[in-house]
Amino acid sequence: MNSEADTAELLAQLRDIHLPVAPVEPPIWPALLAAGLVVAISALLLQRYLLRDRRQMITHALTELDRIENQSPADATTQVASLLKRFVITHDAQTRQLSGDDWLQCLDHFFATRYFSAGAGRIFGATLYSQREGNDVSRSDYATLRRLIRSRLWRR
Repeated sequence: MNSEADTAELLAQLRDIHLPVAPVEPPIWPALLAAGLVVAISALLLQRYLLRDRRQMITHALTELDRIENQSPADATTQVASLLKRFVITHDAQTRQLSGDDWLQCLDHFFATRYFSAGAGRIFGATLYSQREGNDVSRSDYATLRRLIRSRLWRR
């Protein structure tokens, strides 16, 4: 019985001991919001950096296309075909050896269109390898080429 009394006395002494109140933790959402903001800003800056070179290439190609159109040279078709070849090769060097229908299909795939193999863009198929003279490139062709070149900004 002595042990029961000792136990009761010990338990009575423990009643006055309380665990300390847990400290209030700051809410986690401001830290998550700040981390998300840092990640978003970093992603935007990285995208801007990566698009800078592509934007410069597109601007250069559009400037050269305008020059060809405004000068209306006798070999405009050849110059535009050469511009297209250089533009595509900067993105995919393996296309360097293509010509004819293979080249037109490559252009269609590159620009996500059917303009070159099934439309007016067929004139750029064998132009680089023939002795054609004259300006077969119409105003609508120039407008279509501008639109296609600009569309490459957001595609890989």
